[in-house]
Order: sequence, then structure tokens, then C-alpha cells
Amino acid sequence: MSDSATAHKPVRVMLWGLPRSLTTVLTKCLSYVDGIYVIHEAFASALITGPEKDIQDVQGLGSFMENAANISDANVEVQCWEDKICTFQWVKDTMEADYPGKKIIFCKDIVTSISNHLDMIPHGYRHTFIIRHPTKTFLSLRKLFIQNFLPSGVPAEQFQMDALMESHQEEIPFKIIADVVKHLKEQGEESCPVIVDADDLQNHPASILRQYCEAVGIPYNDSLLQWEAGDDIIKKNWYVSKTLMVGNTIGNYYGAALSSTKFNPASEPPSTSEIPQDVVRLSEQAMPYYKELYDMRLKP
Repeated sequence: MSDSATAHKPVRVMLWGLPRSLTTVLTKCLSYVDGIYVIHEAFASALITGPEKDIQDVQGLGSFMENAANISDANVEVQCWEDKICTFQWVKDTMEADYPGKKIIFCKDIVTSISNHLDMIPHGYRHTFIIRHPTKTFLSLRKLFIQNFLPSGVPAEQFQMDALMESHQEEIPFKIIADVVKHLKEQGEESCPVIVDADDLQNHPASILRQYCEAVGIPYNDSLLQWEAGDDIIKKNWYVSKTLMVGNTIGNYYGAALSSTKFNPASEPPSTSEIPQDVVRLSEQAMPYYKELYDMRLKP
């Protein structure tokens, strides 16, 4: 390969995280970088709505997504793929494909989607992770499920987040992040994964975002610290699942992220007495893995 061809190969970055951890906000922020192309939650799509989907109807999630998939006449202005093509191999091939004219390929995904398909992790990427305090993560996720995914007639007070996690997967999600970091190191895919804590990003956006961009090869300037509200930017350069986008019109799970204009200061975690016991139990199980990852994070 010529030096010229090598020089024009795009920078490739993976952002792994858990739901409700500012992954979409960070992705929207970076969507304003010149020449970037965003592939959004393709592995999550393969897991939840693709032909190889491997998710039960957990507390109504499957029914919710099936309903979204059946809304065939929805007006989706973003570039989308159809569920029927979204196998795990298709995702890997799509992420490793050539994108002439693009300077940066940025793929954001849910890390638990890949836990049983580690052989599908794409090559040629800098792998990065965003973590958030477990209590905040699980509280936000609990609220989302109660609002959107509870089957009709099921009282919210009967919802147990830890039972949900056990029915969906055996391991605590934060352990999965730690396991994927270890796997990437052992396989030689990533010797030094970049880890961002969401609170650090919110409280020290200039410092953390600059370090992040410098670590992965994305050009940084202070204009990235504020952006426009709405979804105009994603219509220009995001590639997403049609079903996930239609689902958003029903459940508005990307609503706060897409309406954002900057990183707002982080709130303190609520006191234990204010937290539902299922969230307390999950947070206690997750904390050792969170602390392990937190020690490796970019520091303000």
C-alpha cells in the first residue's frame, strides 16, 4: 500500500458504554467534527431487533421494539438500516468497510450487546469507554423501563431492576465492561483503552474532551463544548437502526441527549435512603468493577 493511501485511511474510534451513561450526548457532541461518520448502536440493533436477536421479552422490551418495527410508514430522516440485514457479522463488516472521503469513523454501542460475541469486535479501532456511577446509571435505566417497557397492567411498584438484569444476562453490566477491557488487552486490540467517567466529562468538559480527542486522533477545539439542540446533525452523518429510531419517537429514550446543547454539571448521587432497594443491590454489586475502571479513567 502506498504512503498516500495509508495517509488517507480514516481514524476509527469505538465508544462503548451502558445505557443512560451519556454515550449519546458524547456522540452528538463529536458529530460536529469535520468529516466524521457515526455508526450508532449497530451491535445493540443486532441483539435486540436483528435476525439473530438474542433477547427475551424482558419487562415488555421485546414487545415495545416489535411495535416500533411494525410502524412501517414512520417518517425517519436519518440514514437507516433495516432489521433483516443486521446480523453480528454484518455489523462487523460494516464497521470495517471503507468510507471514501470520511476522516473519522465513530461507532457508539452498548457494551453488553457484544458480551457473547467478542469475536465480532471490529479490527482497526481505538476502543474507548464511558462509565457512570452505578447508582445514577441504574436509577435512570429503572425510570426508562417503568415509563416505556412495563407490560400493560403491571404496577410500577412491582418492578425489580435486579430481576430484570438476571433475566437478561447473568453478569453485572459493569463487570462486562471490565471483561471487555481485559479481552481487548489480551487480544492485542487495545493496549491502553481510553476510559471517561461521565461525571468528570460533565464537570470538566474542556479537560476531558480535549484528552479524549487527543488520545484517539480526533481534532479538538473549544467549539465542541457547545452545540445546537435538536437532531439536524444526526440527519447529516449518522447511520442507525430504523427500528431504534422509530422506537425513539414512541419512547423518547434519546430525547434528552438530542435536545442537549452542552455538558451540564453532574448532580450528586442521591442518598441511600432515597434509592429503591433493587437499585441499591445492583449498585453494591457493580461498585468493585466501577472502581477498577474509575482508577483507569482520564483524570481532569
